[in-house]
Amino acid sequence: MGDEIKSSASKEKFNPEDLAIVTKILSKLSVPEQLALCKDFKRLPDACTAVWRQSYRRLDFQNAKKELTGPNLEYFLQTMQGYFRHVYFTCEHLQQELNLLERAGIKQMVGVEQCEVRYAPAGMASADLSKKPPPQWPLQALPRLMRNLRRLKVHCPVEVGFIEQFAQLEYLSLYGEVAQQALTAIIAGCLQLKRLHLPRSAESLQVTGIRKCKCLRDLALPVAVFNKGNVEIQTLEQLKFLELRQTSDLEATLTAMCTVIRQRASQIEVIQVNCRYFGGPHWMRQLEMHRCRRLNGLVFVDCKFADVNMVTLGMPRVKKYAVFCQCDDLKDYQLLDFVKRCPALAELYLIGCPALTCRVLNDLYKVRHSEKLERLLKVSMSGCDGVWNEYEKNYDEYWFSKLAVIRVERLKQEDRNITDVQFFFYKPEDVQFAAN
Repeated sequence: MGDEIKSSASKEKFNPEDLAIVTKILSKLSVPEQLALCKDFKRLPDACTAVWRQSYRRLDFQNAKKELTGPNLEYFLQTMQGYFRHVYFTCEHLQQELNLLERAGIKQMVGVEQCEVRYAPAGMASADLSKKPPPQWPLQALPRLMRNLRRLKVHCPVEVGFIEQFAQLEYLSLYGEVAQQALTAIIAGCLQLKRLHLPRSAESLQVTGIRKCKCLRDLALPVAVFNKGNVEIQTLEQLKFLELRQTSDLEATLTAMCTVIRQRASQIEVIQVNCRYFGGPHWMRQLEMHRCRRLNGLVFVDCKFADVNMVTLGMPRVKKYAVFCQCDDLKDYQLLDFVKRCPALAELYLIGCPALTCRVLNDLYKVRHSEKLERLLKVSMSGCDGVWNEYEKNYDEYWFSKLAVIRVERLKQEDRNITDVQFFFYKPEDVQFAAN
């Protein structure tokens, strides 16, 4: 074997520690694999680089510093600088991470399109620093470093202007405190924004000038901010999603919701509401959701119906799906009244509605069957164990023959991430088509 493979490495002086590391790595390989490396050892750096470029498109400094240190980390960063697409910085150590890039000779990361500046995970020593806001000045170096950035998430406070310098920024989510000066600069400088998410804590801010952000499709902001800027916000013709981040100020939330429905009723495709601040259901009358004549979906989370007849609440005629999640007091007759009002309804989701009885499915079947609708009603449920157990027990003898009218299944995965008020809108061209 030694005659066939000529090792030029024997002519070089090997650091004993390096040799020990290489030996340890080689010992994990089979003899054929070791031979392959010996024959093509000159190609090994290029092969490693090719593997890295396929596997490491995301640079996460928290993880990178766990696996590599010193010159090894700098070499890795230098080799990969043009191939990273995502970068995750740590708020508490942003300047140190920027210094590390500088030591690696990296002045720009032109391939990076997504960046997130986030706090260290709970439990890390550096996480304690998050109690004190990190310095702002390192943030100002980011636009020069990532000139092609399109998506940005920032979890630390933003008190200084720097975000507006990202010439191609399209998606922006802010989670920490935001200074009015910084927000004003963003609105004036990032006219190509498609997404702008402001934190719940930003309720004292104003979005003056947002009408110029004509590309905005996805907007999330506190209710108070919406109410102050609703005249400009309602001019955003491309808006596809609006989230109103609510507080305990119920009147402010209802004012905002009424404004949206009054001005965009024909454009609303889906309404999703977390009702934790609403108390009873009487607020629904004020909204006049029945004006949303093209509504495809309606979602209620944590809603109290207080034994009130659904017919009196001005419910809309939903065309595709409805979700009742954690509606503890939803009763059979209320659900039946809702379904009667929505003959086109195709999907019904019941999640954590313990007041429903075993009779509700049979009553739903009678409603749909009596109306002679050709459209199947699919009922998906979770947390309604009594109803589900009764359905399973009688499936073969009773429910199997009724699958053309109603089909019931158990939800394997629940999505309870709706914490506020959300509106989804049709595209402008869809609205024009419907009008014609």
